[in-house]
Amino acid sequence: MQSKQLTNRDQKKIYSMPQGANRELARIQAINDEYEKSLAMRHFAFSYISDISKRRAYIQNIPRESIKSQAMRDFARSNIPDISERRAYIQNIPNQIIRYHAQQDVKKVIGPYEGSSPTPPFKEIFAPKKKQTSYDRLLPLPSSDASADKKNQQKEQDLCGKNLFYKTKKIIGLGNTAGKIYQAKSKNEKVANIPASYVVKEFEWPIKQWMLLEQKASKIGITPETVLIPCKEENKVYFIQKKCDGTLHNLIKNNPSIVEDKKINQQLRKLLLHPIQLLNIVHNDIHGDNILYKVNSRGNIQFYLIDFEKYLKVNSIGTQTQKILIDPLKNKQTNIFQYIHNFPL
Repeated sequence: MQSKQLTNRDQKKIYSMPQGANRELARIQAINDEYEKSLAMRHFAFSYISDISKRRAYIQNIPRESIKSQAMRDFARSNIPDISERRAYIQNIPNQIIRYHAQQDVKKVIGPYEGSSPTPPFKEIFAPKKKQTSYDRLLPLPSSDASADKKNQQKEQDLCGKNLFYKTKKIIGLGNTAGKIYQAKSKNEKVANIPASYVVKEFEWPIKQWMLLEQKASKIGITPETVLIPCKEENKVYFIQKKCDGTLHNLIKNNPSIVEDKKINQQLRKLLLHPIQLLNIVHNDIHGDNILYKVNSRGNIQFYLIDFEKYLKVNSIGTQTQKILIDPLKNKQTNIFQYIHNFPL
């Protein structure tokens, strides 16, 4: 099948694609980087190919194994309703870690297998009205004036996004639940504890447990400096983090030899172990875009871990999960770049 090169028109006809697909196909064919091309093909399969059987066949042509595996996982979840058929399809996923997560998806649909316990659902943490929360330090101190409540309420509203910062035109990226991630500039210089150069992610109210956890991780150097700004008026939570120089994926793309650097390998292994050792959690969503780096004034690289949305508590995972997620990190012989590459995207 690969001996004959299909034209854009042929592919559009074969895959039952809508208008605009030919431009997207031309763009994908022009991409030289395997990683970027694989991501584009994964997006194309679910956005342009409406026929399920043809979508399934197209996914098999994705060149990068980890992205192909994630596309197969997405296909199983969204396009194979029959449980037995889905189980059979999942067994063909080449990446072991993604295959494991796909099996967990099946458990959530039909319940846990016999002898195992389901992972408890994440609890949404609402901000207490009376008790001091982690973001109370951003709010003004109480006044003895009779109109203090009214003034404080106004100042609290001033912390909301429309009065807190300017959105710049520079879009940093796209999040799964945060939408656009953008760079911002501060309007209110009186608000302390907000980094001078930062990026903003917008989430729907209320604050979630993982957000508080990531803020806690920033205090011990696992994540960049992090501040949460709740805004009931806008029904949003502004997740503010100090801007870094880029992602690990881009660092490797621009400096391929870095994967051979033993010092960097050891530094990344320690970073991925810190949530396990210090917070008793497993990140569970490791990939090149969830690890950021910043070069300090001395030229040394500091790495940070972000996006704790899919975290798992160490004491809630089984033996099989531990062998896949934790044991390789504890083994000093493990190539950390290979470990990161094998995780789902």
